[in-house]
Amino acid sequence: GSPESLTDLGRTALHVACMREEAERAMRELKEALAAPSADVDAVDAHGRVALSMACERSNAAAAELLLSRGSVFVEEATPAFGWTRLHAACLRSDAARAQDEAKAALSSQIAVNAKAKDGRTALHMVSQQGHESVTELLLGAGADLSAADSRGKLPLAYAIEGQHEAVAELLIQKGSAFSASSASPFGWTLAHVACMRED
Repeated sequence: GSPESLTDLGRTALHVACMREEAERAMRELKEALAAPSADVDAVDAHGRVALSMACERSNAAAAELLLSRGSVFVEEATPAFGWTRLHAACLRSDAARAQDEAKAALSSQIAVNAKAKDGRTALHMVSQQGHESVTELLLGAGADLSAADSRGKLPLAYAIEGQHEAVAELLIQKGSAFSASSASPFGWTLAHVACMRED
């Protein structure tokens, strides 16, 4: 449609980016739109839909994760394609305090701490990727499984290491996460370092 028709439908640049069929173009445009000072991740179009809903309709998980990390309201009915719970969404937040509050609320509403998304990730994978130590502690206290592998065989520790979140990686190791010497190269840890981190 023309810019006028998009405006008539109440769609912002975020909505338009998330409507793109081609995922790379959608992400490029979404990042540009989010950089604008006026970007509002919770803006609704004439049909009452936020950009997150459109990203989910296009099965663009990367765009949906980016919107959640930037604070988008979680639209539960829009995310069945990904298998995310409110706990998954909370753990994708870039704001640690909001992630903590939403994770506590999700856990108190009996959402399973080890529920797996369709890609096999648990909330612990997602929070390890974000690097929120306090939320990681909260999930571990609620019984999060350190040994849960995603569909690619990756443990939460791998996400913490890839994101270079040393404090979270150390916490996961302290609590007993499996570890290989090659996986900790960003921090210069050896197996001896890891042995000294273990709680038991």
